Formats: sequence, C-alpha cells, structure tokens
Amino acid sequence: MTNLETFVAAYTETLRAAFIAKQEEYGNQHPDTAPALARKMSLGLASGSASLGEAGKAAARKCGIKPTYKAIREYFAQDDKPITAEFARQTS
Repeated sequence: MTNLETFVAAYTETLRAAFIAKQEEYGNQHPDTAPALARKMSLGLASGSASLGEAGKAAARKCGIKPTYKAIREYFAQDDKPITAEFARQTS
C-alpha cells in the first residue's frame, strides 16, 4: 500500500467518524460518501488545491506525520510510484 493509499484510508476513517459525530457541521453527508471525498481531498492536498481541515489533520496524525501541507506532500512523495490517472479517476 502506498503512502497516498494509507493516507486516504486514514482520512476515510476520520471522515466517517466526523459525519456521524458532527452531523450539524457536515449536514447531510452520509458515511458511505467518505471514501470518495477522502480520495478527492487527498489528491487536492497533493496538488495544492485543497484546504487542510480538521479531518485531514487527524488523518495525518494517524499516519504518523505532522498535520501540515508540507509534511503531507513529502509523505506522498516518498511513494515509489507517482499518483496515477487511474487512482485519480477512482474519485468519481
């Protein structure tokens, strides 16, 4: 499993818990939507187009890295294989 995949898994777990615990904050988000959202946000963090919210910071801590843009991007960069178009398409 790549670092990106590990981060997405941690992000998914964090989002699911947040969707259940903080329904007033997340509105009508169903826990089943967490994997796609976690993947999109992780790709956005990798490209610099997503904001780093509490769920992303919690995912970073679960992965044992600092909850900063720089640390997350460096973590992704450690992967032997680059982010592929196939991985990115799985967000749909």
